[in-house]
Amino acid sequence: MKKIFMVMLLSIMVLAGCGAKADTGPVELRISWWGGDPRHTATLNAIAVYQEQNPDITIKAEYTGFNGHQEKLTTQIAGGTEPDIMQLNWNWVPTFSPDGSGFQDLNSFKDIIELKNFSAEDLEFGTVNGKLNAIPISTAGRVLFVNKNTYDKFGAKIPETWDDLFAAAEKFDEGYYPLDLEQNVAFSLIVTYMEQQTGKAFVSEDNKVGLTEAELATGFKFYQSLVDKGVSPSIEERSGQGGKVELFEMPNYFAGKYAGVYEWSSSAAKYSKPLKEQGQDLVLAGVPKGANDKATGIIAKPAQLWGISKSTKHPEEAAKLLNF
Repeated sequence: MKKIFMVMLLSIMVLAGCGAKADTGPVELRISWWGGDPRHTATLNAIAVYQEQNPDITIKAEYTGFNGHQEKLTTQIAGGTEPDIMQLNWNWVPTFSPDGSGFQDLNSFKDIIELKNFSAEDLEFGTVNGKLNAIPISTAGRVLFVNKNTYDKFGAKIPETWDDLFAAAEKFDEGYYPLDLEQNVAFSLIVTYMEQQTGKAFVSEDNKVGLTEAELATGFKFYQSLVDKGVSPSIEERSGQGGKVELFEMPNYFAGKYAGVYEWSSSAAKYSKPLKEQGQDLVLAGVPKGANDKATGIIAKPAQLWGISKSTKHPEEAAKLLNF
């Protein structure tokens, strides 16, 4: 009888334990992103405000430049050590979450995250298989920014057309270029030019290349003409500036020798800040045009997508921070 009583008592204790509220204890959240100093400063300031309002939550910030960030995140996700909240590039989402289960479904937190602030089109960028894996905070487009001081120095007009860029190159001294094209940036500019010329989308609605081989060849020949005629330094030449060093960290950029960049509109601050420190001005030139364009060639994407780890121990707290 005594044994039966002890078994019953243990059973009651186990059941009571299962129904008891878990000991939450202190909450620690890790959040990661990439960017330049202006983005780091703004994000850290926002985190500081949140922690003042929520002293029971500790937030650990992990931030880097863009180069190498995807590789780092890939390793973390593969090992289950990714941050609770993380910035994602729009095209990483289906890679990390091919079936939509790689991240928390943010639709589950609609009572916490104010999803009504986003259009259906905005949310579609971060949706995989009907699951909302990530939300954007803005939309960005590729545009041309130029160093006004350098253009003024050589009497060149701020470019509005492709011809203006070639005309500027003729006025610039040797070693000065109207535009710098890092490899990925160069490809984006080629896509813009090809879409303008053909009126076709580079990627068709069925996710195939929408251009013919001849049309693609025309785009790459155009890039080669930019290098041959001194509009942009070659990939080989610019690599001598420091390998994977970003343009806004290059001496030739500070000196005004690489006088233009075809970048995301959301990146303006990190390119303008180092020039301001040198007494120079970065100005918006827009998207260069041709005489007989059939399309704008504008490339747009969601900027700063944010997702929550599927394995976070504090999903609701992470959602509240994301909403903030």
